[in-house]
Amino acid sequence: GHRISKTKAKRIASKLRRLLKSGDVDAYKVLYDRHQSQLPEDSWDSKYPFNVDNVRQFERFCEHSGGFEIC
Repeated sequence: GHRISKTKAKRIASKLRRLLKSGDVDAYKVLYDRHQSQLPEDSWDSKYPFNVDNVRQFERFCEHSGGFEIC
């Protein structure tokens, strides 16, 4: 039940835009995939892929959301 205000949502979007533009998100994806490839198949965290497009979509959501609530 945590509320993210419009202002904070805009700040999150801005930070994500910077990270996407700088290539940091792509670099994280490489490291994440390398780590995932070393996990046992039955490991719980092997079930959580990372997708750069999800970060882009969340950036756009934050930018246009007007704020949101995390339940």
